Amino acid sequence: MAEFNLIDEEWIPCITLDGRSKEFGIQDTLQKAHELREICDDSPLVTVAIHRLLLAILYRAYSGPSDFGRWKGLYARGKFDPETVTIYLEKWKRKNRFYLLDDKHPFYQMGGLETNNSVSVNRLATECSSGNNATLFDHCSDDEKVSWSYAKVARQLLSCQSFALGFGKSGNAKISGQNETLPYSADAIALRGMTVWIQGPTLFDTLMTNLAPSEDESLPPWELSDPHKHRDKLSGKDRKAVGSLGTVDRFTWQSRLVRLIPNDMHVSRVFFTQGRSADKSAGDPMKVYRISKEE
Repeated sequence: MAEFNLIDEEWIPCITLDGRSKEFGIQDTLQKAHELREICDDSPLVTVAIHRLLLAILYRAYSGPSDFGRWKGLYARGKFDPETVTIYLEKWKRKNRFYLLDDKHPFYQMGGLETNNSVSVNRLATECSSGNNATLFDHCSDDEKVSWSYAKVARQLLSCQSFALGFGKSGNAKISGQNETLPYSADAIALRGMTVWIQGPTLFDTLMTNLAPSEDESLPPWELSDPHKHRDKLSGKDRKAVGSLGTVDRFTWQSRLVRLIPNDMHVSRVFFTQGRSADKSAGDPMKVYRISKEE
């Protein structure tokens, strides 16, 4: 099964220069970025997570920019080069790395993951009341039947990997047929602190202004043979965690092991457990840091 290709399917909520709301796939969002005002989802967490994904794709497609001179050259064009974006995305599309429901490498998930019990798809949305999340302004519950479209699931999956809350016991999992005990859940990579980005008059300006020149060589999960090779593991009772390998690694952090359970073009239940605990050291270009005597 290789359904819902995030490169071409419409799922990213954008606002055009004349104020209309319209959804695009990854390729059209980047190629039309100079014709769009912004990305704007009902959930600010989703909006942030989509920006992080698109910036990671641009870093990989352009192999940088590695310095300010190359950045100025890209910015002077006024739009992203369609050929550069297409070549990069098509390469990984052919390898089925951007399909939401691929059997082997489902996007931002772990193929072959099973837990003792599936949970409501609400668990992907930090703002929803689910699991340990308190019922405050949202009044969803795990007992309530919820059914999300593939487009909504894709958006909330990104949000979850960036903003999932920690401090709960992870369910043990079966991964590719092997039973495994997992560490307690930990905060996702973007949860703590304030996320900041500079917004320009078009989405192209916004993405370029936040595409800080870098020689970062870290890889996103879709370029890894094992997308979860850096996930948390237990050594006795101790958690073994892998720190940040670079900007792209931070922007595409896999904080949770997830596998969607599709049902007639919708998703109601998911397998869900701990993935990779956050690296809280300085180095995220979308965060501002200050020196602390305690940390």
